[in-house]
This record gives sequence, structure tokens and C-alpha cells, in this order.
Amino acid sequence: MHWFLFLFLLSSSIWAHQSSTTASGKPLYWGNKNVPIQIKPQTDDLSSSLVRSIIEESMHEWNSVSSVNAGVVPLSGNQIKFTQNFAIYGSAVIGLTEISYNSSGVIQKASILLNDNYKFTSTPHSFADGSVYLGDVVTHELGHLFGLSHSEVLDSSMFYSSFPGQSTLSLDDKSAIKQKYDSSSGRISGRVLGGNSIGVLGVHVQLISRMTGEVVGAVTDQDGRFSISGLDLNNSYYLYNSPIKNKNSLPNYYSNVQSDFCPSTYVGSFFSACGSNYDGFPQAITLSSQRPSVNIGVVSINCSLRANDDYAYQKLQTTFAPVTIWESFESDLREKSFVGFFNRTSNWSGWERLKVDLSGIPLTNSRYLKLNFLAHPFGNLMEYQMRVLQNGIEVANEVMRESSLLGTFNTNLSMMQPLSALASENIFDVEIRARNLDDALVFLSFPSWRQYASDKHMPYLLMLGIQEGASEATAQPLFNSVQRLSDNQSCLDAPFTYAVSHSDEVETKNIDRSKASSELGSASCASTEPPDDGPGTSLMLLAMGFSLSLMLGQITKKTKNFLS
Repeated sequence: MHWFLFLFLLSSSIWAHQSSTTASGKPLYWGNKNVPIQIKPQTDDLSSSLVRSIIEESMHEWNSVSSVNAGVVPLSGNQIKFTQNFAIYGSAVIGLTEISYNSSGVIQKASILLNDNYKFTSTPHSFADGSVYLGDVVTHELGHLFGLSHSEVLDSSMFYSSFPGQSTLSLDDKSAIKQKYDSSSGRISGRVLGGNSIGVLGVHVQLISRMTGEVVGAVTDQDGRFSISGLDLNNSYYLYNSPIKNKNSLPNYYSNVQSDFCPSTYVGSFFSACGSNYDGFPQAITLSSQRPSVNIGVVSINCSLRANDDYAYQKLQTTFAPVTIWESFESDLREKSFVGFFNRTSNWSGWERLKVDLSGIPLTNSRYLKLNFLAHPFGNLMEYQMRVLQNGIEVANEVMRESSLLGTFNTNLSMMQPLSALASENIFDVEIRARNLDDALVFLSFPSWRQYASDKHMPYLLMLGIQEGASEATAQPLFNSVQRLSDNQSCLDAPFTYAVSHSDEVETKNIDRSKASSELGSASCASTEPPDDGPGTSLMLLAMGFSLSLMLGQITKKTKNFLS
């Protein structure tokens, strides 16, 4: 029998929106989509009824978005239970999912083990008192039970590092489970290349939803190809590609990943058309019932952000003259986006001024301008303020706010402004400024921030779109009448790109788990395959764990087992 062990230690990274796989690369999945699970709720922390209730809520999160269904039964080989015997996995592991599967990747049995040496609570919070919300751990582990791996998309329940709020699924989680078990949803695919038309292994591709600002991610294969399905229709997506954060924590398939393809540094960038690379306007990829699947062709990795030239020039001046980012002279234009950036500063920066002229939009009292400002998904350790002026009069002002439920912070901003029936009044100034995020808030805003967050390359994406409806709450998006997509085959960047093959070797080295769980920043996801202990079989075991970040401070343990 072969044993595969994947430890999820918090300061590591892992691939996004991807299935767990066998050693030969076959995805793991349940052949029968009705998965019976027995709950063993015995723990000193919470009552049995409360444990069952929280676990059932976590099951409902997954059951409500996909055809696969976890159901509670009195007796089953699939179990969720508490145990204190976690020494073999390391002191930092909070939960673990063991999956038995055959050589085809069909899951035969799975169990979730919860480390009873930690204090579990029934109240979602920021781990401030050292306890762990049970729902955060169980929802994450159920994703593993269904055959999903970790994610590098911030705010995903399957994110590789713990944070308050993981009990609620993100767009990334929903798309991942749909991609595995359902087929009736949107799909975007393409190929990421560098110079000399060479496919790049291990590029982190993120699709950003115009409607919600949420992110869905994937990682490219050896040929640079990616395919992301499980996407909502009647929505547009903007693509951002970047190097992965920590190749050492990827599956062994990605152990050869490289990123030294540029004269300086290969950085994250948005998918823009050739000929407009330095305009700062990424392309909208729209999915609809008439066009549920789009292959966007070639996407280039880049050696610079490729921001708008006029905008970049203004960033060097003492005062920022307005830069026009949307003039509505094109009758079919209903959405647009713009890329900006800030450098780190302890004090508030000066205001950037971006002009949006919608005086050419057909007049109606039921149309709105929706603005989504996105910086959080890129790991920017900054907070932002955005205000909107209409004909010189301030009509909206937004700053970062704390979540009343979780005590966390999201640095994204969103606004909706009604358009006037008088065309000349539909001219807006969008003003944005930024400053470094306070150190105390970094821990709450960016889990595993030392590996995930950006420090120098800090772009933002401002998504603008027209919506129509009787009220702001019911307004639906209008899309550009013509899908104008131009791939990057003729404008590839990264001139030093060279071919990199994925690894076919199986990891055999031992892991010093005590060191990994005690040194911040050194922990990593890894796999081990001990030597054969007898004749081979078709049944194998995959164990995937979830651990608590040591940077959050001392963890409250039960007196029966204090851990350092």
C-alpha cells in the first residue's frame, strides 16, 4: 500500500482552484455524489448538539452550490471526529482529512480528524482569545473530503492559511466544486506564454468578477494551459496572472517551477490587448448563455505592470492632473476597467484623480454607474480611500471598514451611483488615495502575509460598469455589445523565458515536522511516500491537514496537553 501525506502548515502556499490528485495526476472524486458521513461530536469544548449543528451548517455551504451532497447518517465509514493523537502530523495541525481512493482516483472512504488539543468555539471571530471557530476548520476540511486541494486565492475557504470567515464559501470555492462535479456553468480557458512562445509552468491565473469583485484562480500546466469552469454566466471577468508565492509547497508536479524570465523581475499583470499594453485598460471577458465558454488564446507573462503612460507620468508630479479613463463616445461601451498602483507610504498619499465621462450614455433614470475598487486580492499591505465627485460635488466617500461579525478587514471598496437624466451631469471624478496598513491590521487582513502579501508591486483594479433597473438593488449589468478580445501572441514579454518540464518524480525525503511547525515562515506543504511495505494494492491514502498560523500568538490549549 502507498501512503501519501500532505501537511497544510499555515505559512505555506499551494495551488488554487485545483483538484487533489493521485500520484499519476488523476483527480480525486466521489463516484456516488451522495456522501454519507457519521458525526462523532464528543469534545469537552462544545455540546454534542452544538457540534452537530455547526458541522451541518458547513455541509450545507457545500451542498447548496453543487450536485455532490454530504449527508449525516448514524453509521458510516466516513466520519468527522475529535482526537488528541496528532503527534505524527505536528503540533500546528488543527484538522486533517484522510482519503482512501483507488488507482482511478475514485474516493472509497474519507474521515475528518479534529485536533482536540485545540480549543474550539461556536462563535465566529478573529482567533483573538486563541480559540478556533469549529465551522472554519470543518468547512475547509469538507473541501478536502470532496477532493479539493488548497487555494492561493485570498478569502477562499480552501486558502492555504487559516483566517476567520472560512466557514463561508467564496466564489473560488464554489467554482472549484462545480468544476469537479457539474458541467452546466461558464468556462474560460487559455494559454500563458513567455518570450519565444514558450508555455510557462506554474503561473497563478486569477479571474476577477465584475459583479462582486471576487476571485477565481487556477495554476497553469507544463504547456502554460489553464481552464477554469464553474463560473457564473451574465458576468464579465478580468484576468490577472502572477508568479506563485512558494513553489516548495506545490504538489511535486510543480517542483521545477521557475520565474527568472525577465531582465529584472517577472511580476503580476492584467490581460490587455496587444497595441494597448500601456493604456492600463484590461480586457473584459464576458460569459453569457449565448457564449458560456471562451478560449481567450494567448496571455503573456510580463516584466512590468504596464500602467497607463499618462497616469504613470502624473504619479511623478507634485500635483496629480486628472487622467480620463472613460469617455462614452463608443455607443456599445458599457463597462471598462483601469489599472493603477501606489507606492508604500506611512502617511496618506496625495489624491489620484481619474475622470469618467458618461455624457454619451443613452439617457434614462434607471441606470447606474457601479465602481468596484480591487486591491485586496493582490496582497497589497495598504488601506485605501475612494471618493466620487459629480460635477465637482462629492456624492460618495468610502474607506476600509471592519467586519462587524469577524473583526477582519477587506481593503476593497464598492459604490453605486445613479446616472442623471441630464447628460451633461454624468461626468464623474474618481479620487483615490492610500497609505500603509497598520501593522496590527495586517494580521487580520492578510493571513500568512509574510509569504502571500506584496510589498513592492502593488497594483489595483478599478472596474466600472453600467447597470440598469428600477432600483439600485435590482439593477442588472449591461455588457459591451461586441466582445473585443485580442490575445498576446504578437506581443509576448519576458524575453528570457525557457522551457520548464513538470516533475514526474515522487517525493521521498522525510520532513522535520517539529521544525516546520515551530518556525514561522519555514513551514511548507510537502508530500512523502515511504518505501513499499509489501505487495502493492490499488487502494491508497491521501491525508490533507489544516493548521493554525503561529503568527497569531499563543494558542489556548486544554490543560491536558499544553503545546508551545
